[in-house]
Amino acid sequence: MKKFGYAFMAFFPLIEVIASVVLMIVSIVLMVSSAMGSANISAAVPTILLWISIVGVIVGIVLCIAGIALFTVHAKNNENLTGNAKGIWIGAFVTLICFAFPVYWWKCVRKSSAV
Repeated sequence: MKKFGYAFMAFFPLIEVIASVVLMIVSIVLMVSSAMGSANISAAVPTILLWISIVGVIVGIVLCIAGIALFTVHAKNNENLTGNAKGIWIGAFVTLICFAFPVYWWKCVRKSSAV
């Protein structure tokens, strides 16, 4: 996989999940303000936004799982990492999930010449 693909998988799942959660909060606020009569919008708009955000979170979770597999294989095959560092990175991928991907990309993938 090229460096751009690794960069995409490092940053996109995290950004996508954060954007989906923000959209979910906005849709809930719109639902409440629509129900209270504060906002003059159709009740369908917040509902549609809520469903879009739920699908976005699910897609983000799937991308995070794919990222765990991708970066685990990369760390396992990375000759620049010692056995101890490989274990630490793989543990970080499993526990910190999407938050570890950009750090690993920045420290290990970005600098490597042959990826």
